[in-house]
Amino acid sequence: MSSFAITNKGIPSSREDRLERQMEKRLAEAEKRQAAADRRLAEAEQQQAAEAEKKQTKADRRQAAAEKGQDLAWYSLFCHGDLAHAIQSNSTESAFIINQKMGESFARNPGLRALAREALPIKGSAIGYYPCLQENGATEKGEQEEIWYKQFWNGNLRHAILQDTTQSNPTEQSDLIDQKMGEAFARDPGLRALAREALSIDGSAIRHYPFLQKNSAAAMTAVRAHGLALQHLTKRLKADPAIVDMAVEQNGLALEHADESLQKDPAIVKKAVEQNGLALKHAHWSLRKDPEIVKIAVRQNGLALKYADESLRGDREIVKIAVRQNGLALEHADESLQEDRKIVERAVRQNGLALKHAGSLREDFALVLAAVEQNGLALQFAGWLLRKDREIVLAAVTQNGLALQHAGAFRGDDNIVLAAVRQNGEALQHTTSLLKANQKIVEAALEQNPKSLRYANWTLREGVQK
Repeated sequence: MSSFAITNKGIPSSREDRLERQMEKRLAEAEKRQAAADRRLAEAEQQQAAEAEKKQTKADRRQAAAEKGQDLAWYSLFCHGDLAHAIQSNSTESAFIINQKMGESFARNPGLRALAREALPIKGSAIGYYPCLQENGATEKGEQEEIWYKQFWNGNLRHAILQDTTQSNPTEQSDLIDQKMGEAFARDPGLRALAREALSIDGSAIRHYPFLQKNSAAAMTAVRAHGLALQHLTKRLKADPAIVDMAVEQNGLALEHADESLQKDPAIVKKAVEQNGLALKHAHWSLRKDPEIVKIAVRQNGLALKYADESLRGDREIVKIAVRQNGLALEHADESLQEDRKIVERAVRQNGLALKHAGSLREDFALVLAAVEQNGLALQFAGWLLRKDREIVLAAVTQNGLALQHAGAFRGDDNIVLAAVRQNGEALQHTTSLLKANQKIVEAALEQNPKSLRYANWTLREGVQK
C-alpha cells in the first residue's frame, strides 16, 4: 500500500495542496496587477483633472488680467483727460461727436460715473479735464445710481441698461439681453465698476449673474460684503482658499458652502468659528474632535457644543467655557457633567432656564434658588418639592411675575400674587378668581400694566370703567 492517501479523483493530497497554493499565488498576482492598473488609471484621471483645472485657472487669470489691464488703461486715459478716446474705442461714433456729448454721457451714464469715482482717487487732479464733473458733482452717487443698484440687486440690470443705452432697441427680447450681458461686462469697464460698487453693498446679488459667479474678482467683492454669497459661486471658486477665507471672515456660516477640502482646513475652520461658533456644524468631523477648535467655537457661542464630537462634550474644561457663554449649552453636555454641581451652578447663573437639564440637581435648594433669581420662569423646572417652597416661589415671581403660572397652590396666596403683579401686571391672569376680585391686588396690577384690567373680576372692571 502506498504511503500517501488517495483523493476521490486519484490525486495525492500533497499534490493537490501544491496546485491549490499555485492557484492562490496566481490569483494574488492577478489582483496585484489589477490594483496597479487601477492606481495608474486613477493617477491618470487625477493628473488629467489637475491639468484641466490648471488650464482653467490660467484662462481665468488671463481674463482677469485682461479686464484689469483694460480698466487700468481706461483709468490712465481718464487721468490724462483722454477719456474721449477711450469711449471712442468702444463706440462707432467719431471722437468729435463724443467730445461734444461728454457732459451728457456723464450725466446719463452711471457706469461712467462709477468709473470716474474709481479713477479720481488715483489722480484727483484729473477732474480739471472734465468741466462736467466740476459743475454738477456728477461723480456723486445720486438717485440714478440707486435705481441701477436696485436693478442690479434684483437681477434686472438688463432693464437699467435698456433705459440708459440709446442704441438699444427697446423691443429687444430680454432673453437676448441676458445672453449679451456677459459680453457687456467683459467689454465695458464702466459697467464692471458699477457692478463692483453694487456688489460691495450687497454681495448676494451675484446670484443673478452666472457670468460673475465664475469671476474671481467679482466673487471676492461679493463675499467680502456678504459671506453667504459663497453658495452662489462655481465649484472651483468654492475651493479657492482666499475667497473662502474672506467669506467665513464675514460670516462663519459660509463654511457650509465651502468645498469639502476647505472644511478640513484648520485655519479656515478656526476663522469661521471665531466669527460664528455654530459654524462648527459644517466643519469636517475630524476637526470637531479638535479641542482647540471646539474651545474657540463654544467661547463664541456656547450652543456650538452641540456639534462637538461626543468625546469633547464630556470634557469638563470645554463644557465650562460653553455654559459660561450660554447656560443652555448644558443640554448638550455629557450626562455626567449635567450632575456636576459646579458646572450646573455656572450654567443656571448664566441662564436660569438651564435648570431644565440639571438632572437630579433640580432638587438642590441653592441651585434652584440661583436659577429662579436669574430667570423666574425656571420655577417650572424645579423639583416637585421645591415648587412648593415659599421662598423659592417668592424669588421666582419677584424676578418674573409670569412665573406665578407655575406656582401651584401659591397662586391663591395674597403676598405671592401681590409680588407677582407688581413685577408684571399680566400675572393677574394666573391667580384665583377670588384674588382677581381683590381690590389691592387689581390696583397693583393696573399700576404696573393698565391692560391687565381685562383679567380682573367683572365688578372691579365696571367700577374702573365708570
